Amino acid sequence: MGYVYAALWFIVGMILVFKMGKENKAFFAVGGFFFFWGVWQTLNEVLEIDMYSGIYGWIHKGVALLALILCILVVYGERKKSANSVGNSQSSKTNDSEKSDKE
Repeated sequence: MGYVYAALWFIVGMILVFKMGKENKAFFAVGGFFFFWGVWQTLNEVLEIDMYSGIYGWIHKGVALLALILCILVVYGERKKSANSVGNSQSSKTNDSEKSDKE
């Protein structure tokens, strides 16, 4: 059953990176984490070591935390950039209307 989960994480990662990545850069970070999760799940199935407990579990939790922080930063940056571009386009429309009023 673990191989099904590993395949699921790889498929979700591929969809996020290749399909959704064009829309927003945040999907690259999330998709990368799902690729990592697929590798981790595959290693859990192939190796005789439980990759979700002990030191390996803490490594997985640490990488998950770093991926979460990275995703939050990327989403925040994208929203800030899109808000600036919307603000700039609205201010340029205002400037254009002021110019036409003066003429």
